[in-house]
Amino acid sequence: MKQKTKNRLVIFSFIAIIAIFFTVSGLTEKAKDKEAKRNSMTSAELQEKLDAVSFANRNVKPKPTQTPQAELAYQLATIDEGYVTRTDPSIAVFNRLLIKLDSYFTENKQQIADSTVKAQQLLKEEGIKVKLKVIMEGLQGVYPYKIENQKYLDLIVLYMQLRKDFQSHSEAILNLKTLILTIIG
Repeated sequence: MKQKTKNRLVIFSFIAIIAIFFTVSGLTEKAKDKEAKRNSMTSAELQEKLDAVSFANRNVKPKPTQTPQAELAYQLATIDEGYVTRTDPSIAVFNRLLIKLDSYFTENKQQIADSTVKAQQLLKEEGIKVKLKVIMEGLQGVYPYKIENQKYLDLIVLYMQLRKDFQSHSEAILNLKTLILTIIG
């Protein structure tokens, strides 16, 4: 009986995802412009929060020799792990993830980081705890190859919806992979 309920939930989730996907894909240019303006405001707000979380209650200042990308990876590692040293291996992991995700999606590294942090916050509000690294590692493997004009934000919204529908991280990633392969053929 539980398996039937689980299967129905998966089917319902797929239908919801497909509906969301086509709704997002069908936005008019005007709506896309509005969405871009809203997202840019959100990105600025998220950057502000990211900076505040990373350096609040610490008298840590970024080293002037630190590159922006390395600094961003350091901030993500700090959010995920708490205090980390500048040589912590998690920084290299975040750096690699940012490079990979940046190569697959239209958003830049900063926007990808912002979207991931915001997704983590929203999921936490729903009682779902997941590390930034786990989200980014999962989403970086969803597409088998680069697809032009693909947005990270679209993918992370679908991921959040699946997680809110009581799917585990691995189930959500597997269902996203299946959905993407179905859509791209």
